[in-house]
Amino acid sequence: MSTPETPSETLTWSVDATAHRPGAKYVIALVAVGAFFFGLYRMQSPLAGILGAVIVLGSSIEAFFPIKYRLDGEGASRKVGFAETLMLWENVKRVEVSERAVRLSPLEKPTRLDAFRGVSLRFASNREAVLAKISDHVHDYVGNLERRPDSGGGSDLD
Repeated sequence: MSTPETPSETLTWSVDATAHRPGAKYVIALVAVGAFFFGLYRMQSPLAGILGAVIVLGSSIEAFFPIKYRLDGEGASRKVGFAETLMLWENVKRVEVSERAVRLSPLEKPTRLDAFRGVSLRFASNREAVLAKISDHVHDYVGNLERRPDSGGGSDLD
């Protein structure tokens, strides 16, 4: 599921995105196989089949690899597979907190671009430690941690 670790100046932890839905990996794999066969037989192209399967698996990478988070003196980072997102502390303009995650944004006001900017950090069982570490670094940039109302959607913050 999740494994919290706490070195002195660095807070690292990982989260398994499908821990609460163990069958999700199989559904995604089945959809990828379906996309492969659709491209292979319907479009009559092995390349289209491979491309379809890669797109499905690539967009669902969180289901197959743990999400690794790190808070250190430089900033906050989120790594899944080979993809890493880093948010430097000096770039944080807004912090949104929900029950399951916190989002660090470089945008001062909420916009439609929020989903594409910043970094979302899901909590393991370390919510208070994560928020304390963030408040140590962003107090100069953000007056206080904003509480985001639960929207009921499917974002990382819900």
